Amino acid sequence: MNEFKVSFNKLELKAKPNNVEAAFLSSVIGENVETINHDNIKAFVSLVGQKGCTFSPSTFKDGKRCKENVEQTQLLPLDFYNNSPLHG
Repeated sequence: MNEFKVSFNKLELKAKPNNVEAAFLSSVIGENVETINHDNIKAFVSLVGQKGCTFSPSTFKDGKRCKENVEQTQLLPLDFYNNSPLHG
C-alpha cells in the first residue's frame, strides 16, 4: 500500500479530551481527510503519537462521522491508555 486516507484533526491535545471536547472533535473530524503516504507518514505518527492529534481510520461521505456514512477504512488502530489496550 503506497498511501491511505484518514479523517484527521491537527489540533494538538495535552490530555485525553473530556466528553464535551470528544463530542466536538467527533463532529468535525470527518470534514478533514488527509492522504498519508511515504512523504508524510513520520509527521502523521508524530502528530498522533506525541502531540495528541486525533484521527479516525475511516473517511465519511459528506464529512459527517457516523456509521451510515463510512466511505472506507484502511487502518485498524489500537488505543493504549494507562498501559491497557481498549480501555472502557
